[in-house]
Amino acid sequence: MLGFVIGTACLIGLIATVRRGRRFRHFGRMGGGPRFYLRRLFGWLGTSTAQEKVIVSAADELRSSFEEARGQLFATRTELADALRKPSFDAGALEEVFSRHDQALQRLREVATSAFARVHDALDEKQRIALAGVLENGMSRGYRGRSPYRGAVAI
Repeated sequence: MLGFVIGTACLIGLIATVRRGRRFRHFGRMGGGPRFYLRRLFGWLGTSTAQEKVIVSAADELRSSFEEARGQLFATRTELADALRKPSFDAGALEEVFSRHDQALQRLREVATSAFARVHDALDEKQRIALAGVLENGMSRGYRGRSPYRGAVAI
């Protein structure tokens, strides 16, 4: 008898989940996609459309630059494994890997510097102070649509 009750409860839960459809497909993730945090940030800062375009383009450049640097790190694993398989250790091959890392980090620094300079120029003083607070404290402090930075900075 208990089995029928548990089975019925599971069936009701399954039907309810299927009826909700796509809405709960990404259960556990906050929001819907990579732009969720940017939309949340735009709401906190009160940005205009032109400012949002500048910030989105800067974020896209940073993301692609980080992906390039990450690709270098993944390639490093196989090269280190190859260096360890050889009967004698080749320090030159390891230096070549490190020089590629240095080049990738240099490109990342240049892209980050130009992206943050563009964002700095696009925002006004109050928005920059609020953005600095978000960067310093993280985005998890603003919940349920309220900004933890609005009380300190009149936006």
